Amino acid sequence: MLSDNLHAIISAAITFPISALILTLPYLIVQYRRYGSVNWVKVLVHYSFIFYCQCAIFLILLPLPDPDSLTGPGRYSLVPFKFFTEIYRTGVSITDIKTWPRLFISTFTLQFAFNVLLLVPLGIYLRYYTRIKKWWIVTLIGFGTSLMFELTQLTGDWFIYKFPYRSFDVDDLICNTLGCFLGFLLCKPLLKILPDLDTIADKQLLKAERVSLLRRAGAAAVDLILVNTLVLVISWAITKGNLSDPFKHVMSFFSALFPFAYYYLSTSLADGYTLGHWIFKIHVIPFDGWEKDHCTRAQFRLRLLARYAIVFWPIYVLGRLNYVFVNIYQMGTSSDVGNILNMAMMAFASLIVILAIIGSIRIHFTPRSDYLWGQISRTRLVNARKKKA
Repeated sequence: MLSDNLHAIISAAITFPISALILTLPYLIVQYRRYGSVNWVKVLVHYSFIFYCQCAIFLILLPLPDPDSLTGPGRYSLVPFKFFTEIYRTGVSITDIKTWPRLFISTFTLQFAFNVLLLVPLGIYLRYYTRIKKWWIVTLIGFGTSLMFELTQLTGDWFIYKFPYRSFDVDDLICNTLGCFLGFLLCKPLLKILPDLDTIADKQLLKAERVSLLRRAGAAAVDLILVNTLVLVISWAITKGNLSDPFKHVMSFFSALFPFAYYYLSTSLADGYTLGHWIFKIHVIPFDGWEKDHCTRAQFRLRLLARYAIVFWPIYVLGRLNYVFVNIYQMGTSSDVGNILNMAMMAFASLIVILAIIGSIRIHFTPRSDYLWGQISRTRLVNARKKKA
């Protein structure tokens, strides 16, 4: 039993980074839309909760059996408090103190303790992280979670397996629910030493005016997912479509320029917003603001044109250089030409990375600053959240 549980926890730890990565963008979206910033205490609590949930699920499901080894319907027990009967059969007697040590080494006791402890953290998280103050609500959630676990076992992982490989036991249901309730009670003294989430939320709102690097990265991730999806659709249409070669070349050229077109047209037509900007509540404005800058809408569109030309021109050039580099080797041209071109690409890419790092450091220490493209085009990203009165 202990080896199986250890294996499940190790498996959860190994796969946790994947789960964390998948859930990072949705978490950032919620935090930035609600508070305008991210607090690292809440990040720690959030990801520790994800890790706990993954451990609990793996402890219920693992180890997975060979489907061919399952030959019949699963076992189930609907008799409550059968645990005490099993303990009595081990020879433990309340009146005989010499038999008490058997209680602590009994398999039934270990199973009982495991089932209680499994949902104790859930009760703590529900009271602290979700701030549910009613004990009966937390207990009901614990019961529902335990019931889901037991039904998963009874149905063979929801009919993935032809037969169940674990038993349904009403005692497990009782112990899990008890554990969640105990977690709710244990959280009360912990609230005196744990950081207050309401205070943290107030601090987050105060920091919302600053457009952090993480906030920019989150907005860029949303936009890049959208842009790359559309580019893949266009590329697929070019490949599968019955198009003439000249038209294919034209379409390929426009698909390469599509990211630039997306950013420029979105911000021009939507008052400085892209989809990512809107989700993370930031937008592009004239560098000194509309009032101080005395910038007209036409001038602003020209600045946006310059901003995104500076952003995407190096990327486009690198793409073209890489295309030429590949063709040189495919055609068997002199390796010296290829090496020179490869060195030029690496130098150009290194320059872009260095400028990006310098810009990131400057933005971190100077909130009103922007990257090189913002400095040159006289535009910058700012917070778009409305201040509460």
